[in-house]
Amino acid sequence: MDHLNHYVEYLKPRVCDVCHKGKSDNVNIQWCSLCKISKYCSIECQRQDWKRHKKGQCKRFASERKFWIQDAKVGQPDATKLYIIAMRVATELGDHKLAVELYEKAIEIEVPIAGGHPTAMINAAYHYENGLGVEQDYQRAFQLYQRVVEHPHAGGENVAPAFQGLSRFYKHGLGGVVQKNRELEIKYHSFSMSNAHNKEEILALEMWWKGNSSKVKPKQPDNLNKN
Repeated sequence: MDHLNHYVEYLKPRVCDVCHKGKSDNVNIQWCSLCKISKYCSIECQRQDWKRHKKGQCKRFASERKFWIQDAKVGQPDATKLYIIAMRVATELGDHKLAVELYEKAIEIEVPIAGGHPTAMINAAYHYENGLGVEQDYQRAFQLYQRVVEHPHAGGENVAPAFQGLSRFYKHGLGGVVQKNRELEIKYHSFSMSNAHNKEEILALEMWWKGNSSKVKPKQPDNLNKN
């Protein structure tokens, strides 16, 4: 399983900390207003959990959240630190808006990774494509998938979901950013299974495609009406 699939698993809808009901049970899960971590489906469940939560967790969680946010704003710019904080903010606090803001910062900082943090690009692309914490923005998602495959040190765990994203765009013509294109859909889907890790290996894939695309792309039936 690539990185993005793991990330999406952690972003799945949460359940009530008390009765364990979730959205599938037609309940509205709300976060504790102080710590932004504990989750409840009703005032009754929150009241039932309050003594335990107040004693051991709420203030500590709130303090940790404040520390993470402050830590992202101080010190020397470091894309990896920002990326890790953004991950925790998204998966543990459920604050997707702040997570995207931190991912965007990690994308533009070239320390310690020249070209920006590629995993931050993948995570942010997922948020933009699905409108999670931000307004749905297919254009930005597509740009980020492209940046990953053009990145000099993207890593296979990021290249694969980036190609899957590009394949998805050409399959569905998402948001009108690109036109549907069956050949490019298949091309990028094929590339996603190649285990390419960097720009050089992706260039090799492009060369392979030029010599073999006629064997891979779908052929038109002989009886196709050309009128």
